[in-house]
Amino acid sequence: MKPLIILALLFTLVPAEEPPDSTALYRAASDELARSINKLKIENQVTPYYISYRIKDTHNTEMRAGFGSVIYSNANHRRDAYVSVRVGSYDMDNTNFICQTRSMNLIDSDQTPLPLEDNYYAIRQALWIVTDGTYKKALERFARKIATLQNQPRPDTVPDFARIELTTFFTPIRTMEVDTNYWQEIICRTSAIFKKYPKIQESEVIFNASIVTTYFLNTEGNQSRSTQTLCMLEISAETQSKDGDPLEDRVGFYGLAPEDIPDLPTVLLAVQAMAESLSMKVSLDKTEDYSGPVIFVGQAAAELFFQILGKGVSDPKTPLFENEMLAQSASSDLGMLVKRLGRRVMSDFLSAIDDPLMVRWYGTPLIGHYMIDDEGVPAQPVEVAIDGKLLSVLMSRTPTKRMPMTNGHGRYRDENYGPRVIGLPSNLVITPNEQYRVEDLGAMLLEICRDYDIPYGIVITRLTPTKTLELKDYYMRYFQQMSGGGGEEGILSAPVTAYKIDAASQEVTLIRGLDFADVTPRVLRDIIAVGTEDYAYNFIYRDEHGNAYPMSVIAPPVLVEEMDLEGTDTKPTKLPILPHPYFKK
Repeated sequence: MKPLIILALLFTLVPAEEPPDSTALYRAASDELARSINKLKIENQVTPYYISYRIKDTHNTEMRAGFGSVIYSNANHRRDAYVSVRVGSYDMDNTNFICQTRSMNLIDSDQTPLPLEDNYYAIRQALWIVTDGTYKKALERFARKIATLQNQPRPDTVPDFARIELTTFFTPIRTMEVDTNYWQEIICRTSAIFKKYPKIQESEVIFNASIVTTYFLNTEGNQSRSTQTLCMLEISAETQSKDGDPLEDRVGFYGLAPEDIPDLPTVLLAVQAMAESLSMKVSLDKTEDYSGPVIFVGQAAAELFFQILGKGVSDPKTPLFENEMLAQSASSDLGMLVKRLGRRVMSDFLSAIDDPLMVRWYGTPLIGHYMIDDEGVPAQPVEVAIDGKLLSVLMSRTPTKRMPMTNGHGRYRDENYGPRVIGLPSNLVITPNEQYRVEDLGAMLLEICRDYDIPYGIVITRLTPTKTLELKDYYMRYFQQMSGGGGEEGILSAPVTAYKIDAASQEVTLIRGLDFADVTPRVLRDIIAVGTEDYAYNFIYRDEHGNAYPMSVIAPPVLVEEMDLEGTDTKPTKLPILPHPYFKK
């Protein structure tokens, strides 16, 4: 088992001896916060007991290229304030309750853009308006919650908000230089590689670099300033199979600075491999249904653990819903393992931690790193599971009966019925206490096939990652639901790249068109062997509400004794009438 590498940071969580920030932005937020908690009230209504401001000052550079040419390039600066107002008390307030408030779309609440200039009164004016609106919305939600509890019993007597120790945490403000000319050349040369692949219909290369300074203040006295950086180079390609099924794949490179992105030859090699694999799938028929052993390698293994374990220990508190219709519409794939706390969730030779304080893994930068969470709580490493047994879940300041305190994993999540802060993964590390060489895993796979007369085994190297949903994706989901097909998504995404290994000849063949059937969280308990080559996987988790979270997973290859896969339920579309203009000759 590889030891964890945690780099020592140049700053620590210590009280500041001098005023930590004297800028107009910080003073305006601090002064308006103090005024609001002391004077914001409506006659005969409850007053706020807690207010917080989280301000993100973001500098972002993004450029896109397609087929060898830049199609978009922009650098921007923005400031956004996220406001939380709680009325009632720590025991019961307006949160942990889902309803559609009348004021939701009528008043400014929850968040607002702020002036870019350090104009003290302009910043206070923006904060004043949004705080006022958020307070009014909190009052309506609190009244609706009380009315709901008169008709249905409260699920438990756990407080709505956990108390925490006072924290003052300030890091130096950092900058990041981006050579736009250099990166425009990189994305152009990368996107030009698709000129070699006539079977690919669409492709895009995106470079994005951002530096975000986050200020957090609340009325408990907690205050912090931290800076996060993120750089990414993402390459996507789409086409259709010969029978019209949609095919797509993506490759991503991520880091904490531009220099973390691999050099151009390394990038081109990966993109070329993706393009060749995607082109080969165009002429393949769908693979028949399969039941047998499966090996997950590299990105596929990391996605397996993220989608089952990482999501499974996230968002552990189920909110109260005003009615059954809202409860059904707000269904989520998070928290599926929470009820198994104290019980086995993985094979007994596997353990897991989630540690946002980790910066690198054997030289690989981990983009899930952060020092302070979205509730101003210092990040903490969490022992999620030891020897297969679930010991903890990822907590915000929303307590549960068995987990009464936060562990620094609160992440802001904007949802259809308003924002919440929920526990989510950061750097999830899977550590086995016994491992085999990858070739030995292959031998085990084939042995199971021969023992049960299964003609071949399957090795999966890539699962479908989350992506930003476009309008066509929402339409596709809608029509699938209306037609009665594909509306209910499984807890494990479909393979993007998979191979079958013939049990007799050991011939390896690329396959396509399979999806998992009836996968349950038990799949992690059906892992019978683990390989030696850990894979550090950086990615952006994009949820169904449009939120995006940088995350990292370190996971070894795994062999699952038996899984069922079936043909994908996709709706073919007509192929283009004319050929690609570049390849028409």
